[in-house]
Amino acid sequence: MDSKSKGQLNYENVLKDMQIEELTETIEQKENQVKLFAYLSVVFALMFVVTLLCWVVG
Repeated sequence: MDSKSKGQLNYENVLKDMQIEELTETIEQKENQVKLFAYLSVVFALMFVVTLLCWVVG
């Protein structure tokens, strides 16, 4: 292999690494969104249950 093709391979590997990092960040962001949505769902469910209990008891 000459130095030009080695440089091209190195460049392609760097590009692939950057794409993998971007995908990893995107996946982590989506996981955080799902966790936030689940947390908010639990909070709203608890608020609903408490409201229902207050309405039934009161």
